[in-house]
Amino acid sequence: MERIEFIGASSVGKSTLFDNMLSKRNSKKEWVTSEEFTVQIARNLKIYPTVISKRTIGIIVLKGNILREKHNRIARRLLGDYQEKVCIRHAGTYNALTNMIMDGAAEDCGLLSHLPTPFKKNKYLAHCHQCIIEMLLLEFFDKNKTVVFNDKSIIRHNPKTSDKEAYMKALNGSMEGDLKINPSGIIFCNLSLEENIERRLSRIHSGVIQFTEKDLTEQEIRNLCRFEIEDAKQKAEVMKQAGVPVLEVDMAGNPDQNANHVMDFIKRVSFQPLPKHGNAGKLTVNSSYNRSYPNKTRMHRLAQKVMNKT
Repeated sequence: MERIEFIGASSVGKSTLFDNMLSKRNSKKEWVTSEEFTVQIARNLKIYPTVISKRTIGIIVLKGNILREKHNRIARRLLGDYQEKVCIRHAGTYNALTNMIMDGAAEDCGLLSHLPTPFKKNKYLAHCHQCIIEMLLLEFFDKNKTVVFNDKSIIRHNPKTSDKEAYMKALNGSMEGDLKINPSGIIFCNLSLEENIERRLSRIHSGVIQFTEKDLTEQEIRNLCRFEIEDAKQKAEVMKQAGVPVLEVDMAGNPDQNANHVMDFIKRVSFQPLPKHGNAGKLTVNSSYNRSYPNKTRMHRLAQKVMNKT
């Protein structure tokens, strides 16, 4: 799976750009969304005809293209049954990078410092970890697909991906399989601070409020915009340093031109090898996961660690 992620501050126009790309896409053979990929995988799960269960009914609904509005929820529930198995299997290739990503979300840094209540912090942390687990689930059923993640971006939602020194140190200490945590490409949606504040306040005043924004004053919203813009810039720089192709998009520009530029970028990075750690900017042949588990105690300990955090 080739994973391409969107990053950028809230309200810069990522979802609008993404929707525009979907309307221009000619075929799902070019690339798919994470939701579409989830449904495709679940639709191909094996059915046990002698057993009538919710699992069997769910797969039949997907295969028969029934209740399409519920397909994503059904597919996520079906793949969720494989979560523990996936965590244990991937634990054999976990190393410094994945551990840093998992542990980073537990630290009171980055966006967490702007969330005033423990409830908001815990909800944000749960979202960070769920993004990682869902990515590993899709990777487990690896198909030769280019998958674009708009909302569930690991890089965007993790505080540690803004720390260049820590990220590069973990990257250089990682095993080959662990590099799957690195995306194949990043779409960095950028906008000036004043335009971002204007768009965000306009959205909030229209009644569309995210849980991180609830009960914040206008000044706190402005501070949050400033932090998120700078944080996104730092993440883009970290990814460049790690050798990941990054496309910066001026969100104040023409929407159609932006969508075309992004789709051209996806074509260029699709099915390209992942960057090799310690070789920033260079692309090398991507090898498959190391399927051997030399240390089963370590494997189960790491798997349990992942499960506990989700």
